[in-house]
Amino acid sequence: MSRRTLSILALSVICATPTLYAQEAGRIQAGQFDIIPSFESSMAYVGNVAYARDNDPKIYSWRAIFSPELIAATQVDGNPVQFGYRLERGVYFSSTPDDYTDHFLEASGEFELNSRHRVNALAQYEDGHEDRGTGFHWA
Repeated sequence: MSRRTLSILALSVICATPTLYAQEAGRIQAGQFDIIPSFESSMAYVGNVAYARDNDPKIYSWRAIFSPELIAATQVDGNPVQFGYRLERGVYFSSTPDDYTDHFLEASGEFELNSRHRVNALAQYEDGHEDRGTGFHWA
């Protein structure tokens, strides 16, 4: 079997298994932090990978998505704070130029300054991709 065929077979087996989520027992203690790992996967058939229009040829392909995530949660002066990182890898079986890897970072916290003042903060960063055919179109 070719390397590509083995990769597709391995991805198919992984996608066929149920999505895994970390339960309370899956938390990992690391000093003051609770590390919470999770993993999601999905498989879908995409009828128009490149969003072809009119008479342009359409690309049909199966797509597998794998998304591991780590969350580190703790408390600062009794206020909950967490940091997270998620990677998303998309693999098209019939269109390798459309494969992608996205990165997501997030930090959040809830702070009670006094009995009348509370602050919820959320910061997010995404290093993502844009699907072919969905961005700006130059005529």
